[in-house]
Amino acid sequence: MTLRSRRAMCLSLAGALASSSGLAALARPPQRYSYFSPGTGTVNLEQSGFEPRRFQAMGATLPSDFYVLTGWSQTLAKLSSGGKMLWQLDVRGGVGAYALGRFENRLIVGFGREVLAVDPQNGQVTQRLALPSASGEVIGFLRVQGDMLITGDSSGPCTLQFYKLSLNGRGKVQTAAMGSLPSNTQYPRDALFIAPDRLAVADTFGHAVVLYEHSSRWRERRRLREYYPNMLAYTDGKLDVLSEHGNRLVQIDLQTGQRSTRIACPHPLFMDPNTQPQQITAEESSTMTGETPPRQICTADVSGNQTLYAANGFFDNGAGNVWVADTDNHRVVVFQNGKFLGAVSGVNHPIRVIPEPFSSAR
Repeated sequence: MTLRSRRAMCLSLAGALASSSGLAALARPPQRYSYFSPGTGTVNLEQSGFEPRRFQAMGATLPSDFYVLTGWSQTLAKLSSGGKMLWQLDVRGGVGAYALGRFENRLIVGFGREVLAVDPQNGQVTQRLALPSASGEVIGFLRVQGDMLITGDSSGPCTLQFYKLSLNGRGKVQTAAMGSLPSNTQYPRDALFIAPDRLAVADTFGHAVVLYEHSSRWRERRRLREYYPNMLAYTDGKLDVLSEHGNRLVQIDLQTGQRSTRIACPHPLFMDPNTQPQQITAEESSTMTGETPPRQICTADVSGNQTLYAANGFFDNGAGNVWVADTDNHRVVVFQNGKFLGAVSGVNHPIRVIPEPFSSAR
């Protein structure tokens, strides 16, 4: 299908979705914010402010309060379901990382070269953990999975490190090193265990999810192609992959290899879960808005409530609600059974989100 025919199809599809949902389309994020430009990368990096006065609730009230981590402003905040800021933690000493998790009623956050334990009730830092990366670079990502902590450095190739988490007698988080994996990946943004001896790694700049298996050592077993995979989730043999610049959340059955689209920008290039990275690269650019550098088709041609734009993080509550840190739309949005429910816009460059109740966050 040609780019022109794809574009005609997507415009009619976007109109149908807007009509059926009864929701007005969102305006494109203003130029004052950063955005992804094909062939160039993210631009307007200087627009890094965290500005609660710009928060705006849209659609239905979100199901609960939530925690959001932003990239450029290096801010962790708790927001109400209606978009009011409840507390804010700024860390200006390091580089923001793709790193937000929970352990024993604590938020675990990676900033720069250290990991912070944060009280979710008031945003106070209760502990600082020094976990130097293998390369000496800043932490590139952090994943808390049960009592396991996985970190990766911001380098390529990246070495992943594994730690066992526990609490000591004084209630402080302590870590015990559990080994490492020198991976053949380029700046990965996430990793998680899909079995005690199997690991999935989002090889973000390698455009693949890499599956590893451990016997006497870790070995690469398989690569699943996806355009800028950023965050992962796994349930019952199915791997959810948030494709940052593929503007979609896809699900892959690891047994059969079958793919399905859970959430996507309403454009065939992104809605089809089988489009490959090279195909997206060839067709993703749009000059419709007249901006330089240009935006992607998804935001230039079919911007609206259903459209993801370079989303970096998501949280599936297992009951039909998927929360998304919709990064270049600068909003936290909730989809219910794949359809737009509500959002808080004006959140500059969100990259991770965890909703309340905190005890049920995974």
